[in-house]
Amino acid sequence: LTALLAGPALARTCEVLRAYAADAWILNLTNPLSSITAIMAAGLPRCMGLCELPLVTARQTAHLLGLDLEQVEWHYTGLNHRGFIHRLRGAGGDLLEGLPGRLGDNTVVGVTAQEIADLGALPLKYFGLLRGDMPSASRRGLELMALRSRLYAELAANPGESPPSLRERYMDWYPEALVPVLRALHADRPEPHIVSQLAVDGLVWERTADISRAGVYPHPVTTCNGPVETWLRLFCIHEQAFLHALRAPSFEHVQQALAADPTAGNVPTESLARALWQQYLDQSAAR
Repeated sequence: LTALLAGPALARTCEVLRAYAADAWILNLTNPLSSITAIMAAGLPRCMGLCELPLVTARQTAHLLGLDLEQVEWHYTGLNHRGFIHRLRGAGGDLLEGLPGRLGDNTVVGVTAQEIADLGALPLKYFGLLRGDMPSASRRGLELMALRSRLYAELAANPGESPPSLRERYMDWYPEALVPVLRALHADRPEPHIVSQLAVDGLVWERTADISRAGVYPHPVTTCNGPVETWLRLFCIHEQAFLHALRAPSFEHVQQALAADPTAGNVPTESLARALWQQYLDQSAAR
């Protein structure tokens, strides 16, 4: 719903950027990151999305194994929030292969040893939504909505000051993603970073790229194993349907996007789509 409602404002933002900053690097942090970046990059080819999760996941896993991330070779592929570390090597061996045994009954970023063994890869923390772990996500959504209300109230009361409640918001993507990429864009020597960029298939893929003042050059896509490829194919189908709904909003397109969502499970998508579409119509009319 939020992405649908953002459409007109996003279009106006892109128009302004094309008029005044067509050659600038546009670093998008707005969710849903992959689809928003895809829409912006269609007319702003130097737009890319940034997220800290792949790097943070790799670093936490390396520390769990008693290593610094600099001692580990790791490959990541996916769409934003829906990706996999499918190569993890260090200390002279394959760290992914031994990771489930090291975990036992514990988890890394909420992912179980059995899931890692089944996938032959380490997914990001949102993979839990695919096994029906929705209550925590729902609670998080309610917490963020409450925080947003407090922020709006504080801004209204003191528009010239940073709202105090902003300190409650987790914002590690600034030091872990945004600042390093800004630094790299001003450097002479290329640095590897994970970025989300528009690919030839029309989707925004999250992958490693060498970044310097000379530009952003993505690494070749590395081959993933069968289970990971299967999940990526499902994510792509959903992403294509989701983008279609954003570009041409209609009840039918919204229903198709919900039906393609791997996290939907057994939810009756028709009734959910009707409720969501009605909210969209009501809120659009009220603006």
